[in-house]
Amino acid sequence: MRYKHSTRFYAAGTTIAVTLGAVLAGPAFAQNYSAFDIGSLGTGATYATAINASGQVTGNSVTKDGPYHAFVTQANGVGMTDLRTLPGGFNSYGFAINDKGQVTGKSDYLDYPGVPGASTSPYAFITDIKSDMNLVTPSRSWSHSEGHGINNSGQIAGFSGIDNSNGGVFVTDADAVNPRHIGNLNSYEDEGYDINASGQVVGNAHISS
Repeated sequence: MRYKHSTRFYAAGTTIAVTLGAVLAGPAFAQNYSAFDIGSLGTGATYATAINASGQVTGNSVTKDGPYHAFVTQANGVGMTDLRTLPGGFNSYGFAINDKGQVTGKSDYLDYPGVPGASTSPYAFITDIKSDMNLVTPSRSWSHSEGHGINNSGQIAGFSGIDNSNGGVFVTDADAVNPRHIGNLNSYEDEGYDINASGQVVGNAHISS
């Protein structure tokens, strides 16, 4: 589940996004809010991008060595775990988190694993606080990909390129398996950004004149 209320350094923006939903659905009365620094992976530059029902936060933070790494916190934004990268990667970014604590986003990945000096491209991943990152979409035949939405069954939606062409929206089955491209609006550079419990995907379509 994804909330687009991003914030730099603080968990307040993401916490308010969840709490405010409860206020709108319930009686109208004053709420008290507090802000706190959720920390960083090294230098203090941290960007929170999504939060789940228990208050686990994901995003990206600059590490002591310089690259950005995706992170996830424990419940209520406490504690920060470096989710690292896919094999051979330098940077990674967390974009969405579900209520199980599974995170998706993008990470650098070797275009040709095992080849010395091989280049890297961004690819969608799935991981959690206890697991290594796993690649979601095929490499090589899918030239790049990003995971931007994940529901509680582990279905991921995002976008990718195919053979270095424009590509489009992809979706997976539960547990991030069987990634496939879905229909478009006779458009190009389609982008999927979120997915609900029923597997419905929302995003953008670039339609030429």
